[in-house]
Amino acid sequence: GIDILLEASNRDAAHDSAAREYDPRCHPGTREQHIEDIVYWAVPASGADDPLPLFWMKGLAGVGKSAIAQTCAERLKELGKLGATFFFS
Repeated sequence: GIDILLEASNRDAAHDSAAREYDPRCHPGTREQHIEDIVYWAVPASGADDPLPLFWMKGLAGVGKSAIAQTCAERLKELGKLGATFFFS
């Protein structure tokens, strides 16, 4: 079960790994609508329609996709709803 997954995991790619060289975050008060949309998608309100199985975030290099993903991962962890992350540094 879970032991097999842990053995196969790459802990250095986790959102909170000290091995990551760069872990961008959104500045407080910025990109709030994007973050809210993603967190709501991941944790829909009770009675809401089932979310789509995939959330696609796209944009040019350097526009902040990784910062949004990092911030969402931290927010979901605080809520106890983070399943897994994998970041490429």
